[in-house]
Amino acid sequence: MRASSYFSMQVACPTFDGDPLLGSLRTLVERATRAARMPEKRQVYAGIADVLLQNLERVEYGIWDYWNEPGKVAAGYQDWVDGLEGKEAPREAAPPGAPAYTLFTTALLMKKGSNTDTRMQAVCNVSDGKLWRRKTFRRILSDGVRNLNFAFVRDEVIYLYPNDPAFAVTEGHLLNSGHFPYLRKVEDD
Repeated sequence: MRASSYFSMQVACPTFDGDPLLGSLRTLVERATRAARMPEKRQVYAGIADVLLQNLERVEYGIWDYWNEPGKVAAGYQDWVDGLEGKEAPREAAPPGAPAYTLFTTALLMKKGSNTDTRMQAVCNVSDGKLWRRKTFRRILSDGVRNLNFAFVRDEVIYLYPNDPAFAVTEGHLLNSGHFPYLRKVEDD
């Protein structure tokens, strides 16, 4: 693999049928998968950042990573690609009255040393005690994701989970299934 770095983010928040957040994210993710030109990709990702920023108080769990060490980049990025293949997917409806969670995920494989990589490295340079704070997610979305230059993004993966309204992720599934041990409780500022 050419010299690369990667950034990934996954956030989970409770959603409901007809939820404007869910509708907006679903539309933007669909646009991202169809967008072929760099300006379109940038516009879509800026829109995703805006939607998540407007709803950041609803995000309960999340994680983000930035790696530029050769031994971690390929495997780390591949982990997020593999998430698309259903290794995380529940195949059940939420029990009546239980909140359903939606997870938004993106991972970007970037050209190491590019302006995109340098920007993401800078915004992800966070001390250990502040990694999972809402303020940190806000900074990464507003200063990083919102300003991506796709000329230096080699590959991307983006998805909502679950994407089928018949299935749901419950808080119990998030915390106890063993599929999401990496998710962290997002801490208030």
